[in-house]
Amino acid sequence: MGAIDETGARARATRAAAVRAPAVAALALAVLASAALDPAPARAGDLSALFDPGTVVSVGGFAGAGGRFQGARAAGLWGLPYASFRKADERPDWFSPDDALDAALVDERAVQAGAVLDVRSGRAAHDDRSLAGLPRRPVAAGLGLFGAVWPVEDVLRLRAEVTQGLRAHDGLVAKLGADLVGTAGRVTLSGGPRLVLGDAAAMRLDFDVPVAAIADPRLTPYRAAGGPRSVGAIVALAYAWSEAWQTIGSVRYDRLVAAAAGSPIVRRLGTPNDVTVGFGAIYSVRIDP
Repeated sequence: MGAIDETGARARATRAAAVRAPAVAALALAVLASAALDPAPARAGDLSALFDPGTVVSVGGFAGAGGRFQGARAAGLWGLPYASFRKADERPDWFSPDDALDAALVDERAVQAGAVLDVRSGRAAHDDRSLAGLPRRPVAAGLGLFGAVWPVEDVLRLRAEVTQGLRAHDGLVAKLGADLVGTAGRVTLSGGPRLVLGDAAAMRLDFDVPVAAIADPRLTPYRAAGGPRSVGAIVALAYAWSEAWQTIGSVRYDRLVAAAAGSPIVRRLGTPNDVTVGFGAIYSVRIDP
């Protein structure tokens, strides 16, 4: 179970903290509740662990800054809550700060798979007055599946998330990543490349410029195609102050490519480059009956 989206995220979804955090919290409860009905071993995000003696509950939050929307020059703040549960005899699962919220249905040492919830960033004229006239893009949720494999246990992880927006026209988004993880004492350093793809519906929602919506002379009609959306990388540093407290900091860079980079919204009003920084703190406590 992770935080920070592109997006990472992410969101791995980003920016609009006042709207985003409550939405994540509400949707997270639905996903976690469905996970509790599954007989798979308890892990972060499995509420069945709450009924076991010595359950370890972890709570915390993440905050940071990044572009207000995809392709924006101006930065905005964001925030996310964090919660996870695990059995007393399980060690904490490693996660990247840009992982979307997940509930594992398959949870083995080298393979995890299950449901995932991603929150996609919105866009409105108050984010940039140059956007006046363009259709408003509300914050949206995407539901789907994730899968992760560890070709080298505790060292190399490959992860994929594929989500469909709850509204049909939100489209399909796929996020792929690889992470190298190294631990020395209380310090864990991780990082790796990221690739985000979107179908035509998802790309058009963020990068199309309809003829009737042009209010800025720098904008020209544009219709985005599906395909690669961005490439980038993330680096994260975690420090365990004690068995109870852990802090995590991260920096993620994404560059819009292909049809996304070709949009006038990006080329003439914004930038294809996005840097997201985040910091979080997690507190873990064992609950005994």
